[in-house]
Formats: sequence, C-alpha cells, structure tokens
Amino acid sequence: MATALRTISFLRQSVLLTVALSLLLAITCMPSGAAEPEDWSMFRQGPARTGASAHTGPDQAVILWKVQLGDRVDSSPAVGPDGTIYVGCRDKHLYAVSPQGKIRWKIETGWSVDSSPAVDADGNIYVGSIDHHLYAISPAGEVRWKLKTEGEVFSSPLIGAFGNIYVGSGDGHLYAVSPTGQLVWKVATGGRVCSSPAQGPSGAVYVGSRDKHLYAVSPEGKILWKFATGGWIDASPAVATDGTIHVGARDGVLYAVSPYGEVRWKTQLEDDVYSSAAIGPDGTIYAGSIGGYLYGLSSQGEIRWSTVIGQGLGSSVALDAEGTLYFGRREDYLAAYSPDGKPKYQVRTQGDVYSSPAIADGIIYMGGGNCLYAFGEKKSP
Repeated sequence: MATALRTISFLRQSVLLTVALSLLLAITCMPSGAAEPEDWSMFRQGPARTGASAHTGPDQAVILWKVQLGDRVDSSPAVGPDGTIYVGCRDKHLYAVSPQGKIRWKIETGWSVDSSPAVDADGNIYVGSIDHHLYAISPAGEVRWKLKTEGEVFSSPLIGAFGNIYVGSGDGHLYAVSPTGQLVWKVATGGRVCSSPAQGPSGAVYVGSRDKHLYAVSPEGKILWKFATGGWIDASPAVATDGTIHVGARDGVLYAVSPYGEVRWKTQLEDDVYSSAAIGPDGTIYAGSIGGYLYGLSSQGEIRWSTVIGQGLGSSVALDAEGTLYFGRREDYLAAYSPDGKPKYQVRTQGDVYSSPAIADGIIYMGGGNCLYAFGEKKSP
C-alpha cells in the first residue's frame, strides 16, 4: 500500500513538473510587450477575457444611435483600431458600422453569425459562422481566407500573443490557425466546443467543452491538463493576473482553477452558469446565472452579494474603469449596476438581448433584437 501511494505521489509530481516546464517555456517565449489591448478588440475585451475596460462608461446612458440589421443580433460587438464596430447577425452577415452609426459594409457567410468577431492591430477581422468556417476579412470588407472545420463555429476567435488565431468548433476541436489561414494544429476534446478560448500570462490557452472539462493547451498544441466539472462549459474562461482561471458550468458552479489544473475553489450558485465571468481590478469576480441572478464574489470565492435582475441574464457582464457593471437583460434592456450590486439605471431596447456589451472611448455597443446600439452619456440641457 505504501509503495502504491509513493508511486501515485511520484506520478502526480511528474505531471505537475511537466506542466510547470511547459508554462516556463511559454513564458520565456512570450513576446515582450504582449499586453491586454486598451479597447474592446474581441469578445470579453482581450485575450484574458476578463470583460474589464480601461475606459469609463456613461454614468447615465441614452441611445446615441441604433442600426437595424437583417435579423436578430446574438453576436457581441468588437471595436477596431479606427473605431469601426463589427458584429455578426443571424441574417448570415458580418457587419462593419462606423462610430457614427452608418453601415460601411457587410459580408455574407453561409449561415448565421453568432460568433463574436476579433480584430487584430492591422484591422483584420476574424469571425466564425454556423456554416462551419472561420473567416478572415480585411478592413475594407474583403474575405482574405476561410478555414473549414467539421462543425458549427459558435466560439469567438482569440488572437493570441504569438499571432495565431484560436477558435473552438462544434466538431469537438480547438483550432490554432496562422494569420495567413494555415492550420497550425487542432486538439480534440470529448465534446462540442462552444466556449471561446482565453489565454493566460504563461501563453497557455484555456477552453471549455461540452464533455464537462476545462482544457489547458500549450501554444504548440499539447494538452497540458483537463479539469472535470459537473456540467457543460459553454462560457468563456476568464484569467486573472495571477493566472487563475475562472469559469462557470451548466452545473451551477463557478470554478477557480490554478494554472496547473488544480481547483482553488468552487462556489455553488443558484442555477446554471452560461455567461462568462468578469474580473475587476481588485480581484472581485462578477458572474450571472441563467435564472436571473447576478453575483459579486471575492477572489477566494466567497459570495459578497447577490441580486435578482429579472427574467434572466442574456449576456455576459462588462466592467468599466470605475467598476460599473453593464449587461443585457433578456427582457429588452441594457442595465447598469454599481460594484456592490445596486441598480444604477436601465435603457430599453427593441427586442431581447443576448449580445454582450463592448466598452470603448466611453461608449457602450451592444446588440438587442435586430439592432446594434450605441449608448452614451446623457447630456445636460
């Protein structure tokens, strides 16, 4: 018995050593200057998917403009270097909209675009479609390339620190694709990948799967570890500055996992967690559940407060630089809450909200019904 226990302990230490060496190599190879972008260039703001902006949102918002698109907008907007807003639509198109609310162009794909776009420093846009493809589109609205997967691409692309684009597919794989459209590698999980990948400070890529596991994959395409949960993971992981990965699952639990794949804590919430968690500058974690609860948790997983927000949280929470929370409510609203869970205001939209807010230069962009909205500060008379 003692020999068996020593063997198990040795194997466990060997696994941890392997992961540590892989992470150390990734850190060594990490490009200098790789940092979170200031603006909202992809789903959940940047590669760590924290949902936190360096900008302050409107203290009392009004609708600055809205643009009617061809169908429901479930995609979440991203903002390019020149201020252009990009969003997908169920009418099979990706739209480019000017900061003044004018449609600059639209690109047709083979099916609905529920994936949220990602924009690189040169203005190139990457987005998935239910037609099984990942698309790369130029700032002028021309398709540069498209890469076929064997399943629907609900997942929102991640532009990684090494230049590759990472995206999940309904075929159960995480893909790494070069900026020129070449497949670098694909890694199999045990279920569909609707979760959007995140990247930690070590360079490791994290993604959830419907096989009820969170995966950590090295930039070279090696599975470092997988962490079991009690339900599907459709939410995107959010990575704190210390490397802790936070992700909710369809078992109603919010998990905090170390960079080595060990549970740091897990907190049972009221019901399933479909939306992605947000992480504030002070380490507070904000999460919503599908039944309409919003939570603020400490970095140790203790629930500081919870509040009922209505019929349900249709989107993930976005944070501005002052800690104000913004999210879409399914019953046709943009809502703003204070960091302690108190409602500040809400703005009515036309149609249910499943799109998540993007914050850039003091403006909030969000889909609602079949429109893209821009919300800004209410001006004094």
